[in-house]
Amino acid sequence: MTAKDIATVESKVRAYAQWIEITIFVVNSNFKVEGAYLKWGKFHVPGNKDKEISPSQINGTIIKDEDSYTIASCGRENASSGTEGGFSLYDGDKLVFEYYWDCPWSGSNSDELTVKDKENYTVSKKGGGSPSGATGNIFITVVKKS
Repeated sequence: MTAKDIATVESKVRAYAQWIEITIFVVNSNFKVEGAYLKWGKFHVPGNKDKEISPSQINGTIIKDEDSYTIASCGRENASSGTEGGFSLYDGDKLVFEYYWDCPWSGSNSDELTVKDKENYTVSKKGGGSPSGATGNIFITVVKKS
């Protein structure tokens, strides 16, 4: 392995250390993911940071009643940026919540779950909370009230 190969591997490891995986569980309705975007980093197949996917592969995804879906993102190799982005969840045409995260290369992690309809949906979030490094696994549960 050459010095260049080692530098490439080290760069990938540092960038990939800034990551988030958001798993959304839904109950009592089918929900749709829309508006997925990134300011920094890349979306990838959950569990495989080398398999990049585009926002269009996430947007429009239907999460069926009593099922889950995971959105994964990390920093890019050779870029000291981490990952920053967000998405929205809809029940038909009704906006249920917006979620935003910032997992920077340096500085403090942050995220925000904004519930748009508390009267008709119960939304809870667990996980994350690390002030630096990877944000890690986030679990969001959405229940449509009967």
